[in-house]
Amino acid sequence: MKNKAYILDDEGFMTEVETIGSHKSGCETVFVPISKRIGIKGFETLIEASSSIDRQTQAWVHGVAPKVLSEIIEVILPVGKTNLGSHFNKKACGSTIYHKKHRRLYDYKTQIASRVGEKISFSSPEYKHLESTMNQLGFCKFDLHSQNMGWIGKRLVCIDFGDMSA
Repeated sequence: MKNKAYILDDEGFMTEVETIGSHKSGCETVFVPISKRIGIKGFETLIEASSSIDRQTQAWVHGVAPKVLSEIIEVILPVGKTNLGSHFNKKACGSTIYHKKHRRLYDYKTQIASRVGEKISFSSPEYKHLESTMNQLGFCKFDLHSQNMGWIGKRLVCIDFGDMSA
């Protein structure tokens, strides 16, 4: 299923981009895949987006995160149903809302990691390495579970760098 999103660039011009699949979210972010390898993480505020991009960049340097592919940009989601987390709409995490106006979010492009699902053993060397590195960085101490991890090649990486996971 293809959807549309609109990127607002630094000069105020709006560009329409096709998205792949439906809009996804966690408790703090909306994730919009725009190709098989690139997605956009959207946050309600510039501060949240800045914090997340900083943490993800630090973790990427240490080999435990997807690569950040852009500076922060603004994305306007189209009118309709979007699965938004509690941070956006003050309801239960992951609830779906219908928004009657375009929704402006502060976003950045990121490499997409393959989902882990329930296929990871928490005693595996890959998990132990990820957990150790994230703890050394001070990130994701209590939120490193299968829904917040993914694979990039043979590397297990963290995909959640929002404030709730910091």
